[in-house]
Amino acid sequence: MASKEGKVSKTPVIMFFLLAAVILAVALLTYMKIQGVDITNFDMQEIVSAFISEDETEEGSRVIELEYDSRSHSSFNVYKGQIIKCTADYIKAVNKKGEEVWSKSLSMRKPMLKTNGSELLVADEGGRQVYVFKGSSIKWEAKTDSDIINAYINENEYVAIVQEAEGYRGMVKVFDPNGVEMLQRSIAENYVVGAYVSPSAENLLINSINTSGIALTSKLELSKVTEESPFAAILKDDMVFVSVLYFKDDSFAAAGDEYLIYFDKAANEEWSRDMGRIYSTSLAAGKYIAAACEDDGTASSLSGKGFRVEIINNKGQVTARYALRDEVLNLSSFNDLIAVNTGREVHFINTRGKLESKVSSKSDILNVYFISRLEAVIVTRSSVEIVKV
Repeated sequence: MASKEGKVSKTPVIMFFLLAAVILAVALLTYMKIQGVDITNFDMQEIVSAFISEDETEEGSRVIELEYDSRSHSSFNVYKGQIIKCTADYIKAVNKKGEEVWSKSLSMRKPMLKTNGSELLVADEGGRQVYVFKGSSIKWEAKTDSDIINAYINENEYVAIVQEAEGYRGMVKVFDPNGVEMLQRSIAENYVVGAYVSPSAENLLINSINTSGIALTSKLELSKVTEESPFAAILKDDMVFVSVLYFKDDSFAAAGDEYLIYFDKAANEEWSRDMGRIYSTSLAAGKYIAAACEDDGTASSLSGKGFRVEIINNKGQVTARYALRDEVLNLSSFNDLIAVNTGREVHFINTRGKLESKVSSKSDILNVYFISRLEAVIVTRSSVEIVKV
């Protein structure tokens, strides 16, 4: 007869493995969140690739390549992990396998696609139609009374439309998240370049230029989103602000041809930097400005020029630099990862200025969009490619 002392309980062993599984699951979910993987819509291949080291994966390896007819004047973007293609006749979403997920018939001249992550804005440049999609459904739509010049959507779903206006140089309309028009403002003296609703939805920033004087003058005008009269205006001679980057606290940076200027939320200038020549800017990790510009350092191209990407914090301090030989066409970012497009190559760098991977193309690269921190979509003149970052 076996004694009770001779029996070994299995409970501690079972508890050990359960605890280990819980710790592993928490670590996995935390890592996925940091890497930008959509936990609600992922596949096992993406998870496995996240844990494979750089030495074990091919840099910039292609997942799929989809050809398209460049004569169709298609516009592309990435929305909810799917590739969005919009032509003059339709809009459709394609998954990472190249399969059509949904589509709708539209009639547009030159569609532009912009997204805040949760909604997709579709506006007809040179036309009058505006759509905001929530998933595959149209959340709201509007028709303007004159041709659209540009359109923007902020992270809280407010839309600003820049359009032509008879008797004026331009008009700005603001719509709330339900498509209700909140503000209509006509601009008499300046040509409107862009209009942006701040992240808090409190302020409207209008970027315009005046060409009537001896010198070209740029104007940044800040007003409450529900009021026509501005409470602040910034004038800069011989400068065109090509881009405006909003931070979460409603402070913003404006990039001209050479100067990068940072303002607080009341439009007070905090600092400015002479960058030489600025090619493109992007907001990275919500707190850094990535600026591509010329470089007088050692990296040089056949033209004798060098180029660099500077990572700058909101104090105006350069925290990292990345040098390269080729001119930069545009930048895009996802969390702390920045895609540097030189036309035939994309350098994927982080906010520490370190190269994570690089991919080349035989065709001219137009734009780069991110599906997650692990995958990106490269749009060329003839194809759309999904690549591993």
